[in-house]
Amino acid sequence: MKLFTHKYLRIFSKQRPRVILLAILALSILTHSCYKERLGLDKITGGTWNPELAAPIAFANLTMSYMIRDSKDTWKEYPDGLLSLIYRQNTISDIAADVIDFPNQHSDTTIQFNMDPNMQVGDSAFKYIIFETNFVANNGERLDSILIKNGFVDLVMTTNLNHDGYLELTIPSLTRYGVTFIKKIKFKYSGGNSTTIKATVDLSDYYLTLDNSGGAHNHIKEYVKVSATKLATPDNSPYTFELNQDIRDLSYYLAMGYFHQHSTNIDETSIPIDLFDNQTAGSIFIEDPHMYITLRNTYGLPSEITFDELYAERDGVKLDIKSSLLPTLNINYPSFANIGGYDTTVYHFNINNSNIKDIIALNPKHLVFKGVVKTNPQGTPVDNFVLDTSHITVDVEVEIPLHGRAISFELRDTFDISNNSDVENESKVKAITLNVNTDNGFPFDVYVQIYMADSLNNIIDSVYHSSGHLVSAAPIGPAPDYRVVSKQHNLAKIELDDKQIDNYNKSANLILAAQATTIDAGQKVVKIYSDYSVYIEVSAKAEVETDF
Repeated sequence: MKLFTHKYLRIFSKQRPRVILLAILALSILTHSCYKERLGLDKITGGTWNPELAAPIAFANLTMSYMIRDSKDTWKEYPDGLLSLIYRQNTISDIAADVIDFPNQHSDTTIQFNMDPNMQVGDSAFKYIIFETNFVANNGERLDSILIKNGFVDLVMTTNLNHDGYLELTIPSLTRYGVTFIKKIKFKYSGGNSTTIKATVDLSDYYLTLDNSGGAHNHIKEYVKVSATKLATPDNSPYTFELNQDIRDLSYYLAMGYFHQHSTNIDETSIPIDLFDNQTAGSIFIEDPHMYITLRNTYGLPSEITFDELYAERDGVKLDIKSSLLPTLNINYPSFANIGGYDTTVYHFNINNSNIKDIIALNPKHLVFKGVVKTNPQGTPVDNFVLDTSHITVDVEVEIPLHGRAISFELRDTFDISNNSDVENESKVKAITLNVNTDNGFPFDVYVQIYMADSLNNIIDSVYHSSGHLVSAAPIGPAPDYRVVSKQHNLAKIELDDKQIDNYNKSANLILAAQATTIDAGQKVVKIYSDYSVYIEVSAKAEVETDF
């Protein structure tokens, strides 16, 4: 026997929560093609027979716990079994390397050098100077230290010395694996009025400490030694040594200091709320919805986020989320003892501090957020640190507890039956009556209509002349649990005549419309628990005409 039941129940079981109600109803959608297979009419030959045949078709016990078993990321179950739907989305800010960076640095120094007139050929003389420079930052940052990831220093020395010699640059505050930066530039005089020597040093993995004491700002102290070895050439003292330094393409693993104020965007992000995707009528009213904004910060500095957009949307209608907490939220940050870790800040929006109940009453299809993060918002210097990968994750979660009311809440979905096979001799099934017995443990009434449609979804026919009352609401107990106290039995009939059967064979799509209303016409608050279930049993009586 071929059933709509088996085929479409498999489809439903893979869908999101919005069609769980449709899954409960799917057992009632049966095709007349099953009877030929079940009853073996193809094996009867000779003459014409027009009997009425009856048979059980299908049964199922559908529980909430079974239907949500593969959707733990979407469903939350409380210890008492109360269920909530969870919708969440997150986005990540720009990383620190794209927000806080360091420009190329340039510095020059000129050294005057005199040779001793009593020097003999082969004798050497040298001179030390201390050269001080400031590291210039883009945003006036105070820099205490930088662990350099990549970068280079280009050194260019030009001198008019007509003897051999060298220049040695030492930067005590620049170390690599504990070894001080020292670069010696040697040269040999080969004639001419001046000599220029160039050298490039890779600064990867160097650690630079800057001095900010005594009013100094990003101060670096360098020691320069120049040395000359006398040749048999004239002494043209005084001589000059010009040293040009260019630090370029600097990136960092870790930087410490005070980085002033920077802004980084939180891109517009949409959270689909697919519970309401296929809703065509009615409303759901949730008693105690929640929204959580979780901020995970790996920047080691104070920050805040201001939301430019935070709203729910349905079919072009927008409703802003309002709260005493908004529009700006402070963001905790990790301490120096937790470099490489993160700190978390959670803001809980509920019916007491926001309009979240009105937001969910809109039955929105999307919740949208967008914002700007500002660092050091108070402008008060405090010790900061940043890693090149530091970022802030904004996670927004909407929780819809199944605690509330539904009034004529209708879902529709369309299913392709254009490839339905096994339709040979279908015209010999003249009529079908389906008896749908239900023992319902859910506190809502369900009405169903099944439309037969062509490939353009133009409706050809329907199963019911009006919506069929398929499932009756189970009674509930008092607050605060609102638990179902007993199951409710209902018997529904679905009658298909020969015209409807013929129209089914011509159809390309089935459109299933299911409407639910909580007990007492949606006037009572209910709760849905994981142990709720509905038992459905379908039997059929068919009028069949066959030749034998």
